[in-house]
Amino acid sequence: MDKEELQQKIALYYSKLPPKAQAVFSSMKWLETIKSISEKYGLNDKQKEILGTETTLVLLGIIDIIKYEEILIEELALSKESVDKMLSEINDLIINNIRPELIDAFNANKNSLEKENPEIEPVLDTRFGKLSPDLEKIIDESNYQDILYGIGKEKNFSVTKMGALERATTDLIMGTIHPDEFENVLENNLELPLEKVRELVNIINERIFKKIREELIKNVERKKIFANKKAEEKQDTQVLGAHGIEIVENPPLLIKEGAGGGNSEENHPASGTPPQQGGEETHPILAQKLSGPYQAPVVKTDHSLQNLQPSSEQQNKPVIDPYREIPE
Repeated sequence: MDKEELQQKIALYYSKLPPKAQAVFSSMKWLETIKSISEKYGLNDKQKEILGTETTLVLLGIIDIIKYEEILIEELALSKESVDKMLSEINDLIINNIRPELIDAFNANKNSLEKENPEIEPVLDTRFGKLSPDLEKIIDESNYQDILYGIGKEKNFSVTKMGALERATTDLIMGTIHPDEFENVLENNLELPLEKVRELVNIINERIFKKIREELIKNVERKKIFANKKAEEKQDTQVLGAHGIEIVENPPLLIKEGAGGGNSEENHPASGTPPQQGGEETHPILAQKLSGPYQAPVVKTDHSLQNLQPSSEQQNKPVIDPYREIPE
């Protein structure tokens, strides 16, 4: 969170403070106290900025008091004795009078530093519009800003360092800085030893960029499979075409008009019957085989032996005329 973003958030979080905490914050006496303490302990400009920013955050209920003290101990880089005395003075002159109110304000704002501010659109998100829709979707679903915030909490980063870490990571995603420069950018902006910077880079790679890279690979593979399938279909069509075979999804129905303009059954060839060319007639049996299942006609053969079986027909006996005498 940089100074500009902090200024935007002050009015929002100030409105959520209890009345007593609002009165202390709006009086601005605490600023004079911080200035006096900074001069007393000989803080440089960088240390003064850290002390002023973190004190603003704790008085707004954005960070809790314990976190505030941890950040000052680490960021100011003073001796333990000096830091303890400084914190004791800040507590006595500023915080202790409104400690319960600050605790209540922080609990009300807990886990909502980014989510409870719909009026302010994140400036970084508008930059993703320059990316391709697929990449923009992958980055958006990665929740890398929430992960960065968690990493910053683990490392006890101040708000200033969190802002520097977020900007550097976003610049890397956008391609503004080269991956080889990422380590140097973090080392310069976070003012950390090289060993800690490399450890931080490994954590970011593992928790953020590894997931983004995996999703990018999956997306590319899906596109390759689709493209290869289309290419294979096109190649198969070309091979069949080279052999004189054309694939027709919906072949037209051939209708042959008769002499009288009428259509007979013979003029509607069955499906699957190849068209006749040059007026040549196709043999009926061949046409039947091509048009569908062919069944040969059944021929019955009589295997009975007439000599062994009595005839069913009666033998014709000569009829004798009773009135005609047989000559002797």
